[in-house]
Amino acid sequence: EKAAKELQDQAAALRDMAARHQTDIDDVRRTTARGQAAAEDGIQTLAERHRELTEDYQHHRSATEEGFRAHADRAHESDEAHQRHWAAAEAQLRDLADRAKHQSAEQQRVAVEG
Repeated sequence: EKAAKELQDQAAALRDMAARHQTDIDDVRRTTARGQAAAEDGIQTLAERHRELTEDYQHHRSATEEGFRAHADRAHESDEAHQRHWAAAEAQLRDLADRAKHQSAEQQRVAVEG
């Protein structure tokens, strides 16, 4: 009877130990599941932030390129305007020189005839 009691006590101790081990295993599984869920949330958050930053970068890059193109267009238009202005000024100078030459020739003719 004493041996049977010892066996029953040992069996109870083993059941208690198995229950504690099962509790530990369940705790580890819950902790692992929470960690995995947190990691997946973190990965999702990083992916969303990466997408946002990529979109922002593309937007700013496009805006910068448009700004450079607009600046280049304005510079080209300004250059063309300056060229037109100089061409007009040169034409005026040629016209004034021609008039002065004709006027001088006319004055010489009048002086010779006069």
